[in-house]
Amino acid sequence: MYVVIKAFSDLQDPVKFREVKEGRLPLRYREYKVGDVYPHPDAPFPTMSRIRELATGKNLINTPLIAWVEDQTEETVPEPVEEPVEEIREILDRVKRRIDPAGDLGETLDEQLMDIIEDVEARLRVKLGGVNTVPESLSYIVAGVSVKMYNRIGSEGAASHSVSGETISWDEDPFAEYSADISRYLATHSEPLFGIQFI
Repeated sequence: MYVVIKAFSDLQDPVKFREVKEGRLPLRYREYKVGDVYPHPDAPFPTMSRIRELATGKNLINTPLIAWVEDQTEETVPEPVEEPVEEIREILDRVKRRIDPAGDLGETLDEQLMDIIEDVEARLRVKLGGVNTVPESLSYIVAGVSVKMYNRIGSEGAASHSVSGETISWDEDPFAEYSADISRYLATHSEPLFGIQFI
């Protein structure tokens, strides 16, 4: 089972709302204290991607928040639910077709690209108001930003990069060109989640 090693509020698990004309406004999120079992019995079971975010520090505060410990009771802990393999594979294939159209690299980049895709998905979920999963209709954003992040490897933090006299410039926010699409989704979503996101 997973146990909390650093207190946090789970912004993917709102527990109190206020009805507003735009939808449901979260007023409070589930709080975890050190020593609590994650997830809470009343919380939806998290995806494997969410568990990795909290356990490895690949989250907005870059700090591991939960850790796996052996359950000392005979109670069976449900296995984490894997994200749809086909959907992730489709995004991975789309990214690989853009950075390696000839297919010369085979599967050598798969693990590195999966890390990038997971990071991009996590950031996009925050931009979408803390949704649990990225809507399929916006998966093209994950693919497009993942390509950008791959091309920036080695130049993280730089605004531009010069190669053979040619200068390539990047937006500070890799999601910048998709800001209108993200805003449109938030404006039309039936139950948007608004509020400051921390984790």
